[in-house]
Amino acid sequence: MLVETVPSWLATMRSIDGTQEAPGDANNPTILAWSDAIAHAFPEMARYASRYADDTEQAWCGLCVAYCMAANGIRPPYDPRDELKSYLWVDSWVDWGTPVLAGHLVAAVIAVALQRIADRDTGRVGRLAAIGAVLVVATVVAVFWWS
Repeated sequence: MLVETVPSWLATMRSIDGTQEAPGDANNPTILAWSDAIAHAFPEMARYASRYADDTEQAWCGLCVAYCMAANGIRPPYDPRDELKSYLWVDSWVDWGTPVLAGHLVAAVIAVALQRIADRDTGRVGRLAAIGAVLVVATVVAVFWWS
């Protein structure tokens, strides 16, 4: 049986799922508090974070993702010399993080599919699927590790 494990930042995102802007011209204090949390986690971003003061006029998607990262000790994109390379701007996320190679993604899908077969079938098919999953993971480590 597969146990779902998710990265801590994704668990944070799931915990705030459903957050909405306040009705009318009011601001949602929860959304505005995300800036304070980012500034607390990364003091060098405090001045930039304080600029976000109105969720009715500013898009808060970048703020939301930055909050989920910062709440888990992951530094969101920030460049004090270029606002467009900081987390409130969509383009700042383009080059952020570690790229996922297509080979990694395909291998992960194959390994998960084989593991699910192995979890459901205790006979020869299940054993072959388990061996296949191990081989896929070994291949990823051997071939893609250094790419």
